[in-house]
Amino acid sequence: MKKFLGVQVAVILISCIVTTVAISQINDFGIIRVNARAEDFSDMDAYIRSYGAGFSESESGLTLEKYLELQDYFTRFPNSEIEVVIAKSTGRIDSFNDMCIEYVDVLEVINGDSALAGNSLKIYGVGRSFFITTVERYEQHLERLASIGIIDLHIWLPEYSSNLNFLKEGDRYLITLHKVTLSGQPYYFYGPFFSHFNLDSDYSVPVLQPAPGDDYNKYYDYSENEFFGQTQEIVDGFYDFKREVLEYYLGENLEEYR
Repeated sequence: MKKFLGVQVAVILISCIVTTVAISQINDFGIIRVNARAEDFSDMDAYIRSYGAGFSESESGLTLEKYLELQDYFTRFPNSEIEVVIAKSTGRIDSFNDMCIEYVDVLEVINGDSALAGNSLKIYGVGRSFFITTVERYEQHLERLASIGIIDLHIWLPEYSSNLNFLKEGDRYLITLHKVTLSGQPYYFYGPFFSHFNLDSDYSVPVLQPAPGDDYNKYYDYSENEFFGQTQEIVDGFYDFKREVLEYYLGENLEEYR
């Protein structure tokens, strides 16, 4: 398992370089950016694929119990720990194809190594950025595209793949980190599923179905969202879950952080 984790980390780091080189050979639509700012992506003309399934009343949903069980599962891997911190986003993003690195300043450690407080971290987000896709792939997520005959089904398009948006510069977040240590070097990844919650904002509007005559939901219309959910019910469900998580970690001190 230790070997597996080492290979996994190596593959992720190498993929940053490989995808940068490979995508640079075609139109990368501006998704490959190093030392960028979150606001640099606010005008991205990209699909939003994730609609937050699991938070409506008709579904079983992600409960706090399941959330904590999944975190516990990750600690069973060798050299792995789950740490929970409060950190402020610097706004810096290194964006690759379907992966990003975000930079934060740790303000407080809620659970884990207290020595992290006052330090800057870079966090690897796998499956958490824009990536190059095709309209054929998007049809799997939004079948109504099949009825729009004016679209070239062979063009390449950028797509945003996560339910959670990039960190907003200057805002504080409660962040769950999956720490993997290899040869004495710690690497920090976003924790499983919903890994961070904004302490300074609860802003998210539903990602509506495309209007008649339009072909897809555009990221730039929702770039201020914390969370991407298809209906108000789903958005409300996410914020109910968010409050549960914050209450669990911050307890009676929650209001002091809000």
